[in-house]
Amino acid sequence: MPAYFDDRQREDTLKAARSVGLNVLKLLNEPTAAALTYGFSKTEGGRLLVLDLGGGTFDITLMEYADNIFRVRGVGGSTSIGGTNFDMAIVEHILREFQSLYGFDLRQDRIAYQQLVIHAEKAKIDLSSTDETRIMIPYITATEKGPIHLNISLSRSELEQLIAPILREIEEHIRQTFEQTGFSTEWVDSVILVGGSTRLPVIERLVKKILAPSSGNNPGGPADRIEPLFINQAFRREINPDEAVALGAGILAGMFEGSIPDIEFHDMTSHDLGIEDDQGRFVAVLPRGATYPTRASHLFTTTRDFQEEVWIHVLQEVGTGRKNQVSLGMLRLKISNPKKQGEPNIDVTFAIDANGMLNVSAVDLDSGEKEEITIDSDFALRVS
Repeated sequence: MPAYFDDRQREDTLKAARSVGLNVLKLLNEPTAAALTYGFSKTEGGRLLVLDLGGGTFDITLMEYADNIFRVRGVGGSTSIGGTNFDMAIVEHILREFQSLYGFDLRQDRIAYQQLVIHAEKAKIDLSSTDETRIMIPYITATEKGPIHLNISLSRSELEQLIAPILREIEEHIRQTFEQTGFSTEWVDSVILVGGSTRLPVIERLVKKILAPSSGNNPGGPADRIEPLFINQAFRREINPDEAVALGAGILAGMFEGSIPDIEFHDMTSHDLGIEDDQGRFVAVLPRGATYPTRASHLFTTTRDFQEEVWIHVLQEVGTGRKNQVSLGMLRLKISNPKKQGEPNIDVTFAIDANGMLNVSAVDLDSGEKEEITIDSDFALRVS
């Protein structure tokens, strides 16, 4: 599962798995699974940069491992960047070329458009290992003048130009992850690339440029092909990008089954956790990047005189603004001894255990009245 998913997306993943009859024991982040694949058989420790470029998501994870203990030190990424974006860049290019040649928009023909999407992905895959490919679709559509065949060549350099805006976004997310965690790029000693789209040579060149900025300014240019030897050796090419996640999940399954010794994970929150105040603003209680198990508290009070109860709305913020806030649950706290506005002391505590279970409690410090909710790995809300 993508590490940068928010709780709502994780819940949807869980529901989808259960809807087909799967008994879900644990939701495992894909970068963690890939790191597990690499680090499980190693006797020495390491510091990993795991980049997972899937079909529709991009995950960045900085992780340390030693003696079967894996600690996530930083996370980043996007749920709107993936290999599909590369495919659609090719599709848009062909649509423009086709309309320029024949004056016909292939979007108007649903069957033709779907064929184009399929062949665009195939072209992307071809250009991972060749310098040029040809997209040929006989009888792709028909006009009043008769049938039309599609026959367009596409080079790797053309593809890299088409996806340049996406590459800039990927670079920005990687650099932001290092900045937010406070680590320099020199912290990394191994790089694991996960996902079929990382097979495009430009992705590895881009990462090399980030790890060794002096090696060049253009990820597609000749200058960045000259990098220090240690940067080249940092890429763990023995890890199959298409199999790393599945192998890591298999190792974890072996641990559950008892045939593999226990592995200890220390993950971290990928988004801010907090509550909504009386003005509708988000107030962070547990910030992103907190390694769990962990706990944090924040003191609140009432907004009206002699208020007999407060409702606490638990939120996860995945961006800036209300549209990027995900509701995780509500709890109601009674105030047995109402006072004037601002006098009550209400302590709200967020705690996440080693299994990623979030517990939110609220206590009226004057009366000792307490309520709490638990949002567990099943994303079920329980009020006690």
